[in-house]
Amino acid sequence: MKIRSPFLALLLLVAVGTWTPLRATQPSGPDPLLIEALGNWDRGGSELAFTQETRILERDGSIKETRLERYDPSKPDHERWALLAVDGREPTADDIERIQDRRNNKPRKKPMRPLGEYLDYSTIDVVAEDADTITYQVLADNGSAFLVDLEQLQVLLTIDKATADIVNIGAQLRDDMKIAFGIARVTGLNIDVDILPDESTEATAGELGDESHASAEMRKWGRPYEFTWTDLERVQGYES
Repeated sequence: MKIRSPFLALLLLVAVGTWTPLRATQPSGPDPLLIEALGNWDRGGSELAFTQETRILERDGSIKETRLERYDPSKPDHERWALLAVDGREPTADDIERIQDRRNNKPRKKPMRPLGEYLDYSTIDVVAEDADTITYQVLADNGSAFLVDLEQLQVLLTIDKATADIVNIGAQLRDDMKIAFGIARVTGLNIDVDILPDESTEATAGELGDESHASAEMRKWGRPYEFTWTDLERVQGYES
């Protein structure tokens, strides 16, 4: 498995829970297996397409608006986002201008740095291990991102010992995560992304499992938002 995307790099997690370290990595630094796996991941250069469902709530919890969108970074900038539905109906021309066109008119984000540069190696724990895989817990490096309080993320990386490939990416949300100087706060995260083992053909190598998904809850200016990401698909990023 070799894949990289802004979506995964910013939302690295699995279901929020309590993990008890089995053992801590030696003070000499991260295990060579972890370093090799991160290198394998970053050499992929692929990005991620996904379907995003957004629920915008009123402060009393009632639904203000729902949106269903598809994001595909393999398409040109003006086609990256496609609005599929608003409140369960086909979007109107006004909806497309207000939501889809506004998104697509924003500049494309700069390429993400290698995944390993978002991690703080001062504390590394092994939280699960068996004969085939090992799961490391690493804190996110708060100095690696701007406007995002990454220190609240505990990243979980499950690695296949035989191939040094990452087979699952996740993390724990230790506390509310601030975004944009506190204008918004992420209050809940749940992402579980499985990466299928490489097969004999390029077409099937490193695909994402059908059950891979993500969800998040946040508050912006006091208004609750809920996001769900499904139909995750590896694609090659568009090059103009």
